[in-house]
Order: sequence, then structure tokens, then C-alpha cells
Amino acid sequence: MVQPLDKRQEQKQQHSRLFTPYRAIGSITDGAPFGINRLGDATFITTTVGNAFQVFEADKLRLAIVAPPLLEGGNVVGIQAQKSRTFVATERCIQVWDRMTLVKGNLFAALTNNNTTALPTGSKILAILLLGDVLLGLTSQGKLHIWDSRSLKAVDGGPLSIEGDFRTGGVLVHPDTYLNKVLIGDGSGCLMLWNIRSRKQVHKLVLDGQAAALTAAITALEASPAIDVVAVGRADGTISVINLRYDKVLFNLRQDRVPVTSLSFRTDCSVATQECPMLASGGHDGQVYVWDLKTQRLHSTIGGATGDAGGRGAYSAHQGPVSRVYFFPREPILLSAGKDNAIKMWIFDAADGSARLLKSREGHTAPPRHVRYYGDVTEASMGTGANAEGCQILSAGSDKAFRVFHTARDAQSREMSQGPLLKKAKQLHVKPEDLKLAPILSFAATETRARDWCNVITCHEGDGNAYVWKFDQRALGKVVLRQPEWAGSGQNVMSSPEVPERQALCVGITACGNYGVVGTRGGVVYIYNMQSGEARGAFPKMKSSKSTPHKSMVLARGQARPGSVWAAHKSVMGNGTATTAITKGAAAAAAAKAAAAEARAAAAAEARAMQQGHQGPVTGVQVDSLNSLLMSSGLDGTLRFWNFKSHALLEVVRVGVGIAQLEQARDSELLAAACDDFVIRVYDTTSRKLVRRLEGHSMHISDLCFSRDGRRLVSASVDATVRVWDLPTGACVDWIRFKRPVTGLTLSHTGEYLCTSHVDRLGLYLWADRSFFQTVDLGRGGPPTAPCDLDEPTALAEIGDVSVLQLQDGEEEETRDLRVVEETPAGIVEERGKEEERSRDPMETQPKKAGLITLAMLPRAYWQTLFQLELIKARNKPRAPPKAPLRAPFFLPTMHPDGVNPTFAPPPSAAAATAVADEGENMTDMGDMAQAWSDEDDNKDGGEEGEDGGASTKYQANTVSSALNAGVLPAGSRILNQGIKDEGRGKPTRSRFGTLLLRAEEEGGVEGDDVVTRHLMSLGPPQVDLEMQALCLGIFDDDGMELLKAVVRYLTRQLASRRHFEVMQAYLSRFLKIYAPLLLEAGAAVRVELDGLREAQRKANRQMKELVQHNLCLLGFFANLKGF
Repeated sequence: MVQPLDKRQEQKQQHSRLFTPYRAIGSITDGAPFGINRLGDATFITTTVGNAFQVFEADKLRLAIVAPPLLEGGNVVGIQAQKSRTFVATERCIQVWDRMTLVKGNLFAALTNNNTTALPTGSKILAILLLGDVLLGLTSQGKLHIWDSRSLKAVDGGPLSIEGDFRTGGVLVHPDTYLNKVLIGDGSGCLMLWNIRSRKQVHKLVLDGQAAALTAAITALEASPAIDVVAVGRADGTISVINLRYDKVLFNLRQDRVPVTSLSFRTDCSVATQECPMLASGGHDGQVYVWDLKTQRLHSTIGGATGDAGGRGAYSAHQGPVSRVYFFPREPILLSAGKDNAIKMWIFDAADGSARLLKSREGHTAPPRHVRYYGDVTEASMGTGANAEGCQILSAGSDKAFRVFHTARDAQSREMSQGPLLKKAKQLHVKPEDLKLAPILSFAATETRARDWCNVITCHEGDGNAYVWKFDQRALGKVVLRQPEWAGSGQNVMSSPEVPERQALCVGITACGNYGVVGTRGGVVYIYNMQSGEARGAFPKMKSSKSTPHKSMVLARGQARPGSVWAAHKSVMGNGTATTAITKGAAAAAAAKAAAAEARAAAAAEARAMQQGHQGPVTGVQVDSLNSLLMSSGLDGTLRFWNFKSHALLEVVRVGVGIAQLEQARDSELLAAACDDFVIRVYDTTSRKLVRRLEGHSMHISDLCFSRDGRRLVSASVDATVRVWDLPTGACVDWIRFKRPVTGLTLSHTGEYLCTSHVDRLGLYLWADRSFFQTVDLGRGGPPTAPCDLDEPTALAEIGDVSVLQLQDGEEEETRDLRVVEETPAGIVEERGKEEERSRDPMETQPKKAGLITLAMLPRAYWQTLFQLELIKARNKPRAPPKAPLRAPFFLPTMHPDGVNPTFAPPPSAAAATAVADEGENMTDMGDMAQAWSDEDDNKDGGEEGEDGGASTKYQANTVSSALNAGVLPAGSRILNQGIKDEGRGKPTRSRFGTLLLRAEEEGGVEGDDVVTRHLMSLGPPQVDLEMQALCLGIFDDDGMELLKAVVRYLTRQLASRRHFEVMQAYLSRFLKIYAPLLLEAGAAVRVELDGLREAQRKANRQMKELVQHNLCLLGFFANLKGF
């Protein structure tokens, strides 16, 4: 009997006050062998990431399925797939999944009294193999367990006992045409052929007397397309092609003493394959070797030179051991995966038979340690998040890679190019990783000048140079930022500075994108032009070398071009052009004296400058939005403010403790310093005063980031905790603890997501802010007293329910349990946080006295989206119209149980059919309504077609009425309610909004308006737009025009009361967007109502502007107080 669903799947994941797990990006594979499953014409690749597995569509390497993180028992050793089932074997258990549902937690669980199927203590699973309807599992104690893959029961007789040494490993393979037989290789190099049905050993191979010499552990087995031929890979790098029938070694291959990890034969029927049959082997050094079986020699290495046996300097396909290689059947395409968090697809289409990279999905090969969302000024000015550039994250890791991750589509994630490294590596016979820049310490970016020149600046470990990148081209720029007087060529980007004090530690970029700022270990901050790379001074201002003309102003012999600015400069300053009567000796003495004086002056100037600069490494540099101030921090415990134009030191703030990081909120003019005493100090850049002191972290602060509006600050510590600070109150509003310390974090430009990177994790993790999608009361209960433990989220499928999720023929719809959460933040929050939602009535916000402006404090997504609803609708427009269900009559009523997917309404029961006759009083002629929605043409002659049409519409009316009364159709349907008359008035209602408006008009008072407001605030933007559009059909609709006038009066009263100011502005904007042309055509009565609305809006806006100006004046006054 199949074990029921694991109870752990029913448990909902805990979330904190603000954040809930959303998705993971950049995690492809953890190095375990992938599984292949073919369903129809589609092929799917199954990889594992941590304690979860994910399925990619092989066609475009798109993510199709992500299973819940429920894998247990250690590292994954094998994956097998059969139709919709997936068998995942770890070191201690074998789990069975049906799509995304866990069917069996462990096949080794004791199902009988004598525990014959239990895995003994100290034993490990080595390999699994799916052979027809039988699943085989080999353990380190030499036991071969056998299960029925359909019933998941162990076969009678218990496991087979295999003689051999399986302590160091074991491999299974099924040779083609060998019925019920499996070939087993052990750690001592022995090969045994077993019949699993007769439970006997058929033969132990001696390999024509060569078995004694081949004693290395067998690490890979692969059956050949040729009958009786099998390839055997060993730990010493030997590959033996043997014939099982004759027990003979055909030939041996050797891959430079590198352990063989995987083997695969090429099986396509091309001419190249017939002339050169190929065998691919994966090595422990990351190489993929391609062997010519006809000549019995190495053909090529993937990415390396033809005929080269690899070696230490050859280019490797993966940065780490290759977990598996696989030739697709009858295709010249090879799939490989390794422990470098990458799966790659290679195609053999070159003239010499070598392979090239076709497509890949890659991530960081080492944990990322610095992440930032791309974009700053333009995105902040938009404020809607509609720009797709706001979905991109820059990530720098210790693997020397600089990557861009797309949070919506992982297929658009890629690594920033550092030039033709592969070509140079082949020429120099080195690895491309050796030519990459050192790991990035810090980077900064702005999209202001992204189309003109490089807009990203980075600094690297042990390097005094700073480098610029072109984000649009995803490539390294040609300009290197360094001082002209430093020794060494500026083009030699790999040269390290002679003086350690010149090493760059931090970088910054101005909001205009014209200047880059670099802080060094010696305490000096340099500024460069981002377009030309020329040095533009230093902080403090130091005596620099003599200026030299630009290359474009100098001739071949070093002479200045006539008419150039440099030539004019030389004519004015002289520079030796004037003739004098001084003798040569006097001239030499004068020159020596002048040089000595100049050296003394330079030394004195440099000493004075160093007294103004930092007395140690610079740890952070920031520039304000107007390029008037430059702020720098250092380990000397000082925060220095510089004039950006004159380079003069304006003020020094002595913190008293070293500052590890400096972050700025440009729009709010706030500066946050993470100090070595685990305290975050927030300064106002205008007054240069300490405004907040945030205490709570118990260990070193690893990263911090401002929200876009400057109201929140998120900080991470090496104690694996993250704190969210509310800056207006200075209180900690959220406290999160993870399993691993956070190395970097960043907030999206709209504030909807928090992205984190962790120790020993190759991916990035996104957390959704619940306050954007539901009401969150952060003030309730005070600051958190204990951290909330959160688990890392998993990835999300990119293509939803594709062919891998389709039902098999004859399978019932009710048996499908996919557990796929909607790929939207709102869906994630609703699925994971509905049980703990603490909703607050928005009407409880009351002004202290009449006339004061109050805000609704609703999440921004509930009202801000109304301003850009047309843009969102255009972006979400389906590419193709929806297809009608097959063999479905058009008159069958449909229902939307989940609010999205339509399904047919079930037939009404007898009780529901009886209730149809009792509702005639409150219903208009449903036959007329159904006839209006039918596809039958009017038959004026009253023939048979008209009679049939009348019968059809009558049937529709009865069916719809019965379904509505039975509760299977939504009672609030806009179409169905067009015929329902409101009791006591006789006026048809178009929506719930219209019904409440008419009721509020009749009752009067504030209570009626509060009911309308509460209803609108409970709806999302699409529902608000739908309710408004259902009010009036046109100028001919008299009832609809009355409803429009009621809406105008309602908005006028709300604006006059000054309540829920921001929400009412959004509703007013949406209302005018829909009905402005119609209102302009209306009569004088409507214009009178519009005049009242315009006057109320004018007064409300004037009051708001006065309040804003008053507060700005107070801020400016207090900020400019010198003694404050």
C-alpha cells in the first residue's frame, strides 16, 4: 500500500513580521548526478540543490518543477525517473515522488516484523538503477535491494548478497538485450553479472586474465549501443572497453590519472559518428574527454585543443569534478554537469568533430558576498517598478565572477564578460580562471549614463586599480582607473601595486554617473572620470605630478599640436621657450635649487594633507545626490565630510570606534555607519549630526542597506541574524535568524523584496515584504524580543504546468496534487502567511480633530497600482487568445473556484432545482439576459430556428438560475447581477460598489460612506477598476449616469473630510481615467456636481502643499542652526 503524503508537506512555513520566503535564484545543481526523464517528445533534466530537487525542460533549460525541500539522509547519490515518478537516493534513504508530491519518505523503512528491508546502521546507499518495473539499490555492505517500482514493495526473498568490496564504492548498469541482468562493479575493480530474477550470479569477469592487473576501484559503467560491449571507468583514470560475451578487454584508454566520474556513448546516425564513433568521459579535474573509438585515442577535450590530453593548463568544461555526462539519444548533443553549480549543453557540429557550447545554466561557483539591486536614480523617479531593469541584481563572489541575476527570468541571468579569456587561455596554455580579475571587494552602479559609457565600478583584492564595466553590454570596459604617477603600465591590469597603501578597498559612483570614487588602504580617496578614466584629484588634495598633455594633443615626437590648448598653455607659461643670458653652470645651480625647494614644498604639502586624511584604511565612500559633499569613513574611527569640488575638508566626526561600512540614502540625506562595536550610527548629511543610534547586534555587522524611501534600514550580522529598523522611531520592527550567516543583502527599488546571500550557499534568496500585499501592524506588541527562525526558500518554476505536469491517459483530475504556489508575491504571501495575518480595520484611523489630513496606511500595492493599471494590463496581455474547451457546449455555465481557472458548474441537485421556482419575484426575465449572451441570430419570421433558440435560452436561464441558487456560481457576478433588482427601490445594481453607494445616498451620514470606503479598501486594484467600469454603460444609460453622480458626491464628501487622503486620490484618478470623456458630454446637473468635486480637490491639495512647505521650512531652519 502506498504511504500517504508526508505530514510535513501540510505544514506551512513560518514567516516573520515583515518578510516571508519567496524564491531562490542562481542555484542550478549541487554536483549530484542528474536524472533524465523522457515523456513523449519532451526531455526533462532533474538536478538536486540542497535538500530539494528541481526539473528543467531540456529544450531551453527552463525550470519546470521545484519540489519542496524534504530530502533527507545526506548527499544525493542517484536520481531515476519513470513517467511521473521520481526516485531520489541519498546516502541513507530512497524517496519516491509523484511530480511534486512525496509518496514515500524512505523505501528502507521497516515494513515487516523481521526488518529485512531496513538499512543497517553504518551502511550507505551507493547507487540505484531503474530496470523496467523494478528498482535496484546497492549498499556499502554488498546488499542489492529490489523493489517493485509501482507498488513500492520489496520483492520476496529479501536483498541479494553480493561478494565484493563495496566500502569505497559500487556501480550498477544494465547491458542492453540482457534480460533481467545487471552488471555490478565494486571498489576492488571486480565485475559481476547477476540475474535479479533467478537471484544468482551469472558470471564473474576475469577479462582474459587482465582482471588481476585492473584493480583500481570502478567508478563508472556505461552500456554501448553495440551488443555485449560495455565501457568501464576506474579511479586511476583507466577506461576499459570490454566484451561481456567473450569476457575480453577490447582496448584501454587513459585520461592522465584522473578518476573517471561518468561515461556516455554517442548514438546519433550522422556520417561523422559512423566515421568517428565517440565516447565521452568526465573527470575529477573538471575535464570532459571525447575519445575516438575507431583510432582508440583521444579526439578532443570539451573546450580544449584537439588531441590534447588535458593537463593542468587546458581549459576545463567545469570548475570542479564532473558529476555526469550524457549524450542525448540520436542527437549530437552532450549534456554535462559538475560541482560548479552549472549544467551545460554541447553540440558537435564543427568540421573537425569538436564541440562548442550550445546553452547553459550557471551560477556562482563560490558563495557570493556582495549583492546590490541594479538601478538608482531613474528607478527611484519612476516609483512604480514597471521597468524590468529593477528586476536585476548584481552579485560578486569569491569565485572571481561578477554576475547579473534576473529575479523574474533566470534564463536572462549571466556572467559579466572580462574579455576573450578563453582565446587567451588557449594561447597561453592556462586556465581562463587564472586570467580573471581578483575577487571583487566592493562595487557601485548607476543607470544614469548607462547608454553613454561605463556605469559600474569595482575594486578587487590586492589591486590598486579600479575597473569600470558597461552594464548594457555585460562586459568589462577598456578603461582602468589608476593614478598616472604610479609605477607600471595602466594597461597591465593584472599588475599589483608596488605600495600596499595604494590598494583599493571601496568604491563609489556619483548620481550623475560622471565620476567614480576609490578609497585606498593608505587613507586617500581618489576621484576619476568614468568616461575617460583620467584622474581628477584626491581627498585630501595632494601635490600631484606635473600635468601632461592628452595623447590626442601630442605629435609623434612629443611636440604639442599647433593651435591646441596645450600649445597655448606652453606659450603662456614659457617652459623654456624664452631665451636667457644665464650660463650653463648658473642655470644648473638654479635648477637644482628650484628642484630642492619644490621637493620640500611637496613634502610639507603632503604632510599637511595626510593630517587631513584618514590615518588608516578607508572603508566607505559616498557622494550626495548634488555632487556637493563626499563622505568617507575609515578604521581610524572618523567620518569625514569633504567639499566635492574644492576637495577641502569641511568637518571631521570622531566616532571613537572603527567604521566597517558606510551606506547612504540619497533621497533622505541619511548616512549609516556600521561600527566595530556592533552599533549602527545614522547621521544627517546636512547638519552632520548623529540622529539615530541602533543597538542590538551581538557580533560584527556584515552588511546593511536603506529602503528607497529612507524609512527603514536592514542590517545583517555574522551571528546569522537580520534586523529591520524603523528610522523615524529608531525601533527594531523585525528580527530574523537564519541557519547560516548573511554575507550580503539588498532591498529592491520598490521595497517589495529583500535579497540575501549566505555562507556556504551559492544562490541568492528573495524574501517578500508582506506589508506590500496585506496589512501588517508593526507597532503591535512592541519590538521583537526573540528572533524568528526562517528556512531558505526554494526556486520557482518559470513555465508553470507544462507537459511534465500533464495527466496520463485515463488519470482522474482529482488525483493531481501539484502543490504549485502562484508565481506572484501576493500568491506566496497568501499561501504561507494567511493563517497568521493580523488584519487591521482601515477605518479605525481617526483624526484627532476635524480638518486634519489622515492616511489610510494601506499597502502601496492596493492603491499605487491604480495609476499604472493600463501599463500593467498591456504587459500582462496574453500572447494568444484563450482556447475554448474541446467538446464543450457554449451554453454550459462556468465557475471560478480559485478566482483564475474556469471550470464547468456541476449540474444542480433536486433541491436546487426545486428552489428555482421560488425566486421569480426578485428576478427579471433571465431568458432575455441569456438570449443577449447567446450566439443565435434573431429570427424575425418565427420559424423553427427561433423556436429552438427560445428553448435554448430558456434552458440557459434555468441552468444559470439553478447554479446561482445552488451556490456554485459567485453571487457577486457582474453579469448575473445585472438582472437582480434591489429590494425597495426597483433600480438594477451593476456592482457591489453601486449598491453600497445607493444605500449610502438614502441613509446619509458618515456611516454609509464608511461602508463604501471599507468595501473599496478591501479590494485589489483590478477589482476596484472592474467595479468602477461596471457603473455606467454610456450616455444613454440613465441609471448609470445617476450612479456616476453618486460617485462624484461620495468623492467630494471624502475629500472634504480629509480622511484616507492617498487612497482617495488614487480612486479619483481611476474614476476620471474611465469616465472623463463621458462626464464631459453630460448635462448641466453633472457639471454642478463636478464643480463641487473640483473645489474640494483644490482645497485639499492646497492644505497638503501648505503642510509640506511648512515642514520643509522647519527642517531647513533646524538643519542650518550652527549651535544645534
